[in-house]
Amino acid sequence: MSYTPTETTIEKMLVTGRTQYIVPLYQREYSWGDNQHNDFWEDLEFVIKEKDRHFIGTIVLNKKNKDDDEVFIIDGQQRLATVAIIISCFKSLLKKYAPQKGEEYDQFLTNLLQAPYAPPKNRIVLSKKDETVFENHILKENDLPSKLDHLILKAKKYYLERLQSLFEKSADKNSIAKDILESVTKRLDIIQITVETDEEGYSIFESINSTGKELGISDLVKNHVFSISEEKGCLPKVMNLWQEIIEEILEKNFINFLKHYYISKKGPTSEKRTYKDLKKYHLNEFEGNILEFMQDLKNESLYYSFLITPDSAYISPEYDGEIIEAINSINSMGINQCYPFLLSLLETVTKKTENSIF
Repeated sequence: MSYTPTETTIEKMLVTGRTQYIVPLYQREYSWGDNQHNDFWEDLEFVIKEKDRHFIGTIVLNKKNKDDDEVFIIDGQQRLATVAIIISCFKSLLKKYAPQKGEEYDQFLTNLLQAPYAPPKNRIVLSKKDETVFENHILKENDLPSKLDHLILKAKKYYLERLQSLFEKSADKNSIAKDILESVTKRLDIIQITVETDEEGYSIFESINSTGKELGISDLVKNHVFSISEEKGCLPKVMNLWQEIIEEILEKNFINFLKHYYISKKGPTSEKRTYKDLKKYHLNEFEGNILEFMQDLKNESLYYSFLITPDSAYISPEYDGEIIEAINSINSMGINQCYPFLLSLLETVTKKTENSIF
């Protein structure tokens, strides 16, 4: 693996050239909430007030074609999207608080958000679940709706309020406008790592995130599964299976499901080790066949759904009374340590009887 980390800034990334930063289909949607925004704003506000610099992290990019202006964001899309939201909020507030600076900065701010194509193309292209909201309320600066039913809309409200407060507290609106712009574009330091293959990108991605808190186990498993699926040409099928599993057991149960699935197959693991153990299990037991692995996860999710919500599962009448009563008793005591054993038992019983439980 060969790559050279480079120091960069938002200005260098989003103004130079015609590069578009694209979030792959299989990456998670925008997910930052108040905790992340509070931390990010605290750092940015310090930079603005002290005219200091601040390191905001590493961004990993995959430039598959050297001659193409499109690069895929392997890691760092949450920060880039948040910066774009801040830039959009700042651009709209300039019209009210510093119209002279608004005219002066207009083209520069536009270039931060849109690459100079004919017609212009968005600098940052988010996932399908986010693109409509991002297009309408960040890039086009439409007013916030009364119902903030998307995290991007909540983020816009958050930064509008913080930036507006800075303007209102400042006697010199033009001066604070300059400080904000320079802080966001020139003083937020980034380490950019650009690779040329998915394998290199996800190797770096895993090393950055597997021991940290930014991404959870499910995100790491998802990126492993989807990146391989894209290489094998079966991404749409795998995406459908993934969504079916989430719908079956609900996202809040997903990490426990992954851990219990592995334990039922191979033996003890910890939450910290679950990702690496699952990855090894997929490569060894399924010889890298991602569709077979995902189908097995899907099958096991049906059993897991029965364990967490036995009253709503579709089971053979002969099991209704005893099994449902037993599982409900276990759940009423808040016990799930026995789930791996029960998963294995349900799988075995199902395979040995023509009257499948499900």
